[in-house]
Amino acid sequence: MSGDSRAAAVIVVNFGSSELLATNLVASVASGSGVRARPTVVVVDNWTDQQERDEIRRLAGIHGWLVETPSTNLGFGGGMNRGAACAIAQGAQELLLLNPDARLAPEDVDRLTAAVAADRSLLVAPRIVTSEAKPWMSAIMDLRLSDGTVMSSRHRRGHETVMEWVSGAVMALSTDLWQRIGGFDEDYFLYWEDVDLCRRALEVGARVSVDPTVVAIHDEGGTHRDGGSPRAGGSTAKSEAYYFHNIRNRALFAAKWLDAADRRRWLLQTPRTAMETLLKGGRRQFLQSVGPWRGYLRGVTAAIRIGLAGPVPPAEMPALPADGDRGGGRRIRVLESFQQPSGLTNPYITQLRDTIRATPGLSVICWNWRDALLGSYDVFHAHWPEVLIERRGAFSTPVRRCLYGLFLLRLWITRTPVVRTVHNLELPEGLTRAEYWLLHATEQLTRERIVLNEFTPAAPGVADVLIPHGHYRDWFARYDTPAAVPGRVAFVGKIRRYKNTEALVHAFSGLPGPGYSLHISGRPSSSELAADLQAAARADSRISLALDFLDDADFVREVCSAEVVALPYQEMHNSGSVLAALSLDRPVLVPHNEFNEALSREMGEGWVMMFEGELTPEALGDALAAAQQRTADHPRLSGREWEQAGICHRAAFGQALAGRRPDSRSRLSRTRAPRAPRVREPGPAAGWATERT
Repeated sequence: MSGDSRAAAVIVVNFGSSELLATNLVASVASGSGVRARPTVVVVDNWTDQQERDEIRRLAGIHGWLVETPSTNLGFGGGMNRGAACAIAQGAQELLLLNPDARLAPEDVDRLTAAVAADRSLLVAPRIVTSEAKPWMSAIMDLRLSDGTVMSSRHRRGHETVMEWVSGAVMALSTDLWQRIGGFDEDYFLYWEDVDLCRRALEVGARVSVDPTVVAIHDEGGTHRDGGSPRAGGSTAKSEAYYFHNIRNRALFAAKWLDAADRRRWLLQTPRTAMETLLKGGRRQFLQSVGPWRGYLRGVTAAIRIGLAGPVPPAEMPALPADGDRGGGRRIRVLESFQQPSGLTNPYITQLRDTIRATPGLSVICWNWRDALLGSYDVFHAHWPEVLIERRGAFSTPVRRCLYGLFLLRLWITRTPVVRTVHNLELPEGLTRAEYWLLHATEQLTRERIVLNEFTPAAPGVADVLIPHGHYRDWFARYDTPAAVPGRVAFVGKIRRYKNTEALVHAFSGLPGPGYSLHISGRPSSSELAADLQAAARADSRISLALDFLDDADFVREVCSAEVVALPYQEMHNSGSVLAALSLDRPVLVPHNEFNEALSREMGEGWVMMFEGELTPEALGDALAAAQQRTADHPRLSGREWEQAGICHRAAFGQALAGRRPDSRSRLSRTRAPRAPRVREPGPAAGWATERT
């Protein structure tokens, strides 16, 4: 295989199918025009008898195949694993897995292996037809997770939750992907191992696809009989082993990959789905043999035994690399407490969703009640849980609270870890007794907290991981940024009492000179607050108010038009508006506290300016003067890259799954600190008219 930078191998597992190999395999790998390099062929001969082995060796000698000769029957998955190991040792970079009863044109073998050479995270299959040219797999297949039904994606209904997969009769993937997912799970022995392989590929972020331009011919059932010999007389009957393993392995897949609720639902459907499997062999078989009924009873019995025994760990896959630079390992499925982001969603939430989705080893499920109560996930990541139970209507409010209570019960029964990002230091004010109880129960289930700065007070018995709030540079890169207007001060974000906006108006009014202006933009939290603000600003023509929702473009324009963004909150612990302004290269004026002091050191001189006590005209004037003297073009935001945040989130989720509950705080690059002032940060409401952290 030397000399070919894209060395491919075709792997076939044989079990009494030498006659099929003599036609199908020979035709698939014959040299021909348009084929860049003939692939290496590895045949794994699972033991049937000496005559079959001798025939395989004879064919291999004629056609130059490599032969692996295990002394027992390793099953399909075990045989493929052995063949792949042989191919990789020979230097293979792409693998084409082929059934003895399937064949491709040599140029199509080349096209499939070329596709996975170009995209090494692709698992691809061709369109498959029978020898009578009838469709066998014309599109990607769906596994309906509600009950374990297998069907073509062409029949998918929009409300169904499905897993996409392709048949192991013919599939191609790179050796990189093969090694990342660890090959086939040999627990299946025969059937469903291809579904499991696709699940493992999806878990590491691979793409599973069907190339409709490549066609394979599948002599369906050519290997379904015991001994593997083709069926005669056109019978559709299949072997007892086919029925047993298909029925049993459906339950095994559920035990390996589904949560308790889904496993129970699949178990209840077993007699029905088992009968559907049996009927694939036609009704005439029932008059000819007791084998189908025996396979049915053995399979159903094994499935019930597996279903009642509880979860089965999936086969080991390579662990995630410590540096997180490359993918690998089984993905941690994270249920987030926020819904699927829209165009009006807090950019922090959208960027976090995208980061978790892009981080190797993680997959994200945005909040919906069905997945929360019935879906499959490993970790619940909470941000503002009060949003899930807040008062909305006379009917919907008690229903939501009951559902959330059931959700917490599920977390407790299944021991699903809760990881909470600490945005608020205190529970919201004005809670009812039911709301308080549900939020307190969420706290009790929290196994680990993600803190956004090192000044968050510790919680006894809960591990803390420091992951700084990510910047917004990439988010704002699409917008034009106007030049700053000399002497302009801006306030942006939702206007609430604790943000002290009225104090900003009074302080600015004391700033002498016509060369100054104040722009306040955002939606007030109440009509009373809006009226008070308008009354305070009416006496100074240099003050302009835009008391309405801010979209991203408005936000960028207001921030970049100012020389200083003033955020005179009475209490500040985490502020997305501060980081948003810094991401747009505008300095901020904020109250002096330990958090802002540390932020000032991190960003560099002149970017985070602070005032003591009440905001004064002198503090505003000094901030404007300092902004004009600033030497650095950009604040130092390198410690707040989202890619690094994703790696840290993966470590936090993995640590929570490992069940570590230390007696003292466990930190990643953080120190203990005195208690910070109380803050009442809001939840992730839409738009820049809200405080978005």
